[in-house]
Amino acid sequence: KKEKRIFHLIVYFVPFWLWGIIFLGFSAIFWRTRLQSDYSIISISFSLIFLIKAIAITFLSKRKIRQRINWWENLPLKYKKLSGLAYILFAIMIWLVT
Repeated sequence: KKEKRIFHLIVYFVPFWLWGIIFLGFSAIFWRTRLQSDYSIISISFSLIFLIKAIAITFLSKRKIRQRINWWENLPLKYKKLSGLAYILFAIMIWLVT
């Protein structure tokens, strides 16, 4: 499947610990923008979500991470599309808040 190949290319492009550092960077960006935003609770919430995600990805074993990736791959396409729509709405909300 083309979809599965693209997913593996994105997920396994860098080591898992590097994804943790990337999410830690996103957390720091949202934490710094909380004072400049009119809706600081949203910035703080996203900062905490990214921080938890960074810690989880950094310290979970590869086996646990692969289990979650396999679970995500086996979801029906309907849920993946719904998740994609949620990410687009998330991006629009961030754009409007900043």
